[in-house]
Amino acid sequence: MRAVPRGAGGTWCSGVEDQDAERAERGRPRCVAFVRRHGSAPQLGFCGIKPMELQGMQVLNLFYRFATSAWGQGLAGEAATVVAAWAFRNVPDVPLIARVRPNNIASQRAAVRAGPTRAKHLDGPGYDGCDWIYAAGLPHRVAPGAVSPAVRRPAVSHQVGSERPVRRLPRR
Repeated sequence: MRAVPRGAGGTWCSGVEDQDAERAERGRPRCVAFVRRHGSAPQLGFCGIKPMELQGMQVLNLFYRFATSAWGQGLAGEAATVVAAWAFRNVPDVPLIARVRPNNIASQRAAVRAGPTRAKHLDGPGYDGCDWIYAAGLPHRVAPGAVSPAVRRPAVSHQVGSERPVRRLPRR
């Protein structure tokens, strides 16, 4: 177990990072951080990731829950940032998502602070209501029949030995 000091408010996250790097190699990554104030025993909240499937894709679900007394202090965003950094470092090939209720603005801010951005195309029904999806590390989406921008050649180039540009038609 490793303690991760965070923030000027004297909060800290303790997690199970060390033993879970081994789980990540086996395809079942998990990282959980428990948030407390220095010198105080009560837990303010927790944050973690767990593997799940979303629309046929394996992802890591970033989750966080905090006591109402800890709301509005940026603690969820801090903890989510620590856990997301662990995921990006230990499981870089698996997309990270956060499932957020549309009316939970604070949770949306915590998700964005950790790195994921809005992925409206993945929104859908959750266990107990509509889920807005925030995601990082999604595979590049290409429309059927289109050439990926990463491999698309420029439409205009110069022929060897020629000063004038030659217009190429896109490949189909």
